[in-house]
Amino acid sequence: MSFPDDSIQYLVEDDGWWIKNTESNLVRGALIWAFVYQIDQLPYTFVPVSRSKAREHDKAVVAVAELKIGEHLQRDQLPVAGMTTYKGECWVANKAKLRPCIVWSANCSNVDKSLTIGKPKGSTAPTYLVAPFYGIDAGINRAGYSEAFVQRVRHCEYPQFHWDMIPDSNSSKESILRLDHMQPVGAHSKSYRLSDYKLSEAALEILDDQYTWLTRGGLPEKSIILDFQELMQEFDTSE
Repeated sequence: MSFPDDSIQYLVEDDGWWIKNTESNLVRGALIWAFVYQIDQLPYTFVPVSRSKAREHDKAVVAVAELKIGEHLQRDQLPVAGMTTYKGECWVANKAKLRPCIVWSANCSNVDKSLTIGKPKGSTAPTYLVAPFYGIDAGINRAGYSEAFVQRVRHCEYPQFHWDMIPDSNSSKESILRLDHMQPVGAHSKSYRLSDYKLSEAALEILDDQYTWLTRGGLPEKSIILDFQELMQEFDTSE
């Protein structure tokens, strides 16, 4: 795969950016496909309105409403099997899509079963942290991104966005990784699909620096991203 010379991948291309995952298992930096949530600025909730049939408790008509933090949550008075909520709980409506993702953390230890006897499995079930990619091309089902914005991302101007080209992708040729959309994925093998690729150590080091930038407000002093940003500034000035 050949990267453009105004991308940070170009600086480390000789060492490899995407490499084969010869271990054929889920490791940090692995490229996987998983259903991830689209995070909306204002979440939505499902509210049971009525039963589909008066005497049936397993089906209901629901309304989708905005879930505002300032409104007190109230337990639904309409009993519907499968939609039971407890104090402080509600149903949240989110869109999800099968997306390519980078595994950020694959180190989840299983808890000794003797410590969870009589407790729900979900309370301690292992998960993986992943960061999802979004395709830049606009289409029928995708808004995409403007060319000017993509260029700024490729030049490392934002800590939360990272430009990349995903190997063997059948969707968009170029994609944007959103570090601010990092989220858990179940560790069960049926919750994700493993690809044949992973990021190299050089690539992971750069993304670690970018995550530090996002979470701590600045880049490490010796980060290659700083050198790249300076190079891009000189390039823009010379044009």
